[in-house]
Parts: sequence; C-alpha cells; structure tokens
Amino acid sequence: MPLKGGMIQGGAFVGCSRLVRIDLIGGIHDFVSSLHLEVWRNTMKAEISRINVDLPLINVGEVDKTRVIQEWMQSVLDRTEHYKGEHYALLKEGMTILELAVWRAKIVEAEAEKERDDNDDDKSTAAISSVSLEENLSEKLEIDIDNDGDNKWRFRQRQRGKSLANVVIQNVLPYLMCTKLDHD
Repeated sequence: MPLKGGMIQGGAFVGCSRLVRIDLIGGIHDFVSSLHLEVWRNTMKAEISRINVDLPLINVGEVDKTRVIQEWMQSVLDRTEHYKGEHYALLKEGMTILELAVWRAKIVEAEAEKERDDNDDDKSTAAISSVSLEENLSEKLEIDIDNDGDNKWRFRQRQRGKSLANVVIQNVLPYLMCTKLDHD
C-alpha cells in the first residue's frame, strides 16, 4: 500500500478480521535509508513496522481497523515531515561550515603565498605555520588593505569567490539530500 494521507476513507476495513499485515510500497523505504542519523532511521523503521504488530491484536468487533490504519499512516507522515525538517536544518548548517572552511583555507593559502613572496624578497627561509597565520589573520588583513573596513569586506568577498565553495557545495549537496517521497 502506498503511503498517502487521506487515501483510505470511511470504513474500508471494518470487519476485516483477516487483515493482519500492511506492507508499504513506494519511496518511503528509500527516504528512510537516506536519513543521515541512525536513530532517525531506526525510529522510522519501528514506526513503519508498528502497524504489523498492532493489526493482529485488534478485536474486529471493538475497534475499526480503518481508523487505526489512518492514524498510523498520519503518524508515519508526521514523522517523515519532522525528520525532513531536521535533516534540512543539519544540511544547512553543514553547508555553511563547509563554505566557511573552504573560504578560510583559501584565505590562509593566500596569506601563506604572500608571506612566501615577502620572505623571498627578504631572502629569508623562515617557516610559516598555519597557526600563526590564523592567529594573525585579522591583523594582516587590516594591514594589507589600508585599514579600510569596506576594502576588507571586498577582499574577503574576492577570497570567498576564489575559494570556489559554491562549486564544492553544488557538487556535494546532491549526495546529502533526502530521497523524495512519492507524495511530495
């Protein structure tokens, strides 16, 4: 059975004593396997299989199986929406961190290159550590850009563009996205 809200109407399964198992078809299983946190995958698998534990225990004369199935389907759909939102929030945070890391690496690289050029001019062979570059990065940027905040911002934007973080993110992002459900 596909997972769609409102698909089952009325008392479709009233008196169906032989209905003891439901297997979902469609993209729900791909969606669950694409979730990045194991606890989310396990929770979704448990919620999906819960109906097959509950259905055989339902006394047909007392409880309408249609209502139980509808509530279960809505519960699964609600959880998918919740995890999808959580997934995209983590993805957005990860993209920001990735962009900043690539950008920072390019700025440090540009600073190291400038230091090497300065050292070549001075005929100095002193080693440059990335730690010292990182600690002095803001100080060096202010010196290199004539202490003008607007120029500093433009320099950082140029370095950001040179970092090609947008290319990296564009090529990494498709592998991090959740698989779409059939009802999307």
